[in-house]
Amino acid sequence: MKNSLYAALFCVLTALSVSAQTKTSTTANAQIRALGAGDLITFKFEPAGGTTRVMFVAENFAHAEAAKAGILAINFAAGFFFAGETLSAAPDPVKLTFWVKSKKPRFAANHSLTLVTTKGTYDIGPSRYAAKLPQGMEYLNFEISREVLDAVAAPGTRLKLGSYEFTLLPQQAAGLKDFLRVSDPSLVN
Repeated sequence: MKNSLYAALFCVLTALSVSAQTKTSTTANAQIRALGAGDLITFKFEPAGGTTRVMFVAENFAHAEAAKAGILAINFAAGFFFAGETLSAAPDPVKLTFWVKSKKPRFAANHSLTLVTTKGTYDIGPSRYAAKLPQGMEYLNFEISREVLDAVAAPGTRLKLGSYEFTLLPQQAAGLKDFLRVSDPSLVN
């Protein structure tokens, strides 16, 4: 009887420890290095604020598509902050921000986002828009669910941003997949 009680207690404690997985910055940074994503993904604790920032910064979209839209460059980042040094749950939603460099604003009037993926079309809606016109910069900020971000993380996904279209490059899709892995405490490899 006593052995059965100990066995049951052991099973419960093991189940609780498995379900309560966490990821420290040390573990996450080792994972980032193993994925070869050290130049693109950061997982950094900021002691002054007591928060950790996790961010993936993609390279620019294809120059031909940017030029067609009349812009000099466009790239994006996905990220989030959390309190403390240990990630205990995958964030949902995450922030998705586009940086646009152009000689004149391209997205002031229309800054909605629609994502066309192999899993479906997702109308994200209008961004929180900001511009620094003297620097020729526009910022389009969205919140996006992990489920949609996972669907987006496939080469060939089309992004309809305002009146313009951009194709997600294979390296951008791979970076998003790596970001999703790093930002999920249940995925350590």
